[in-house]
Amino acid sequence: MNAPKRLRVKLFVDNPEAVAVEKIVPVFQRWIQRGAIKNELLIDVADYKHVHHGPGILLIAHEGDYAYQFNDGRVGLSYTLKQHDSATLEEALSTALQRVLFAAQLVHKESQLKGLRIALDTIQVSLLDRLQYPHDGETIEQAQAAITALLASTADEVEVTAVEADSREPISFTVKSAKSLEHLIAPAEVNAG
Repeated sequence: MNAPKRLRVKLFVDNPEAVAVEKIVPVFQRWIQRGAIKNELLIDVADYKHVHHGPGILLIAHEGDYAYQFNDGRVGLSYTLKQHDSATLEEALSTALQRVLFAAQLVHKESQLKGLRIALDTIQVSLLDRLQYPHDGETIEQAQAAITALLASTADEVEVTAVEADSREPISFTVKSAKSLEHLIAPAEVNAG
């Protein structure tokens, strides 16, 4: 399948009560100052924690945005890929997964966020390109097959399930793996920060 113009991957926080949301802002600001994420131009931090089920705390970058977000009533760490040259859904998803998983590793290393646990075995994938990915049965089947093929080749026991939603919403999938998906991080990313 062709790559969507935008897609978001979200990891879920197991214990959001462990850290006050306000602590995320200086952490993201420090990532900008340190250049903590290699191969990504980090630009600014925006605080939308006041928006109910909203975008939360955004770390805006050139190619994509990182967020400690509250969409759908579940706290998570997400990456929205918005500028890329990927030709296929699989390439775009692979890039976004590597980036969000690396960001999760950084979060786990942050002393100010000690105790915050991000699950690395469950991911939500949202295809935000509604023109190219209309919310219909055929598109959902094709996208689900592509996502399953990509992850099944790199992880054991992966289950990809379409999220039931209003047809006006973007297509989303929940991906559950028997093991952590940390191994999907590219070696070049691991050395960053």
